[in-house]
Amino acid sequence: MLLSQQKITGQSGRTYQLICPLGTQGGNDFPNVWKAVDDANDDEEFVVKSPSSDDDETHGWPLFQHEFEMQKLFGDSPFVRKMVDFVPPAPNQEPLLVLQAFEKTLWDARWQRPMTTDEIKWIMKAVLLGLWTVHRKGLVYTDLKMENVLLNGFKNEKPGNVRSLIARIADCGTKVHFGIPWTASTDLWSWGIMYCHLLEAQTDFKKPGIYDSISKGTLDDKALAVRKAIAFDFDLYSNPIYSGAESKDLLPPEPDSGLFLGSDRWMDRLRSKGVSDVDIEFLSLVLDPDPEARWTAQEIIATGYLEIG
Repeated sequence: MLLSQQKITGQSGRTYQLICPLGTQGGNDFPNVWKAVDDANDDEEFVVKSPSSDDDETHGWPLFQHEFEMQKLFGDSPFVRKMVDFVPPAPNQEPLLVLQAFEKTLWDARWQRPMTTDEIKWIMKAVLLGLWTVHRKGLVYTDLKMENVLLNGFKNEKPGNVRSLIARIADCGTKVHFGIPWTASTDLWSWGIMYCHLLEAQTDFKKPGIYDSISKGTLDDKALAVRKAIAFDFDLYSNPIYSGAESKDLLPPEPDSGLFLGSDRWMDRLRSKGVSDVDIEFLSLVLDPDPEARWTAQEIIATGYLEIG
């Protein structure tokens, strides 16, 4: 268990002092993510992370080891948060990662103020390049969300450094909302939903974005609400991609024709909020419900849409 004011020494020989907990993962009874400073210079801040409670110590903490290996694999990428040191396990001490510290997440920044179009493009291009870095190694991210995008310099000026967390990078095969295997294309769907959310916040800042907070209750309740909304918005009922047995079992009952035809779909809602037709057309290609037709990270970059003046 980590404690405030505890000092730890990494393989580099550098000593760090734990300051305060930042959070828990895996249902930990005790915090496993901490703010830390260099013991010789408390202006240098870091994040220290130990294995989560759902990791298996008897097998050498495989989830933690996976993250450690991914940190090494992507250590040279300018788009992934870097590991700056490592503390090996010792008697009565789990292994620890020492990571770069950032000022805030994209989720925090989203609620600070509406972003300009140039800021959105700047940030989301950096996130996209991070995904492309992962995809070129035959891997997928699997946990892309605004809470996992880190920013420095987001005050009143253009954001500076943008990095992604990499703890959940995996090979293809994870199942998602409708039983379709998780691939690089699924990561691009998550990216598109994030982009859509930021565009909505420009014109409707105080309200949650697409599929955010659409239901209260348990995680299962929220997952069902999201499935219902996506199935309606993208008319998955008539899409042959979702005609398999597993997908059919996950699709909620189809609304009656009157409701189905009379309610606004996602593009209509964006248009009513003042999102431009150019942005909506772009999102329609990123959020194509057919994973095979959806644009890749490379194709999105090649359009020039994310370039800023």
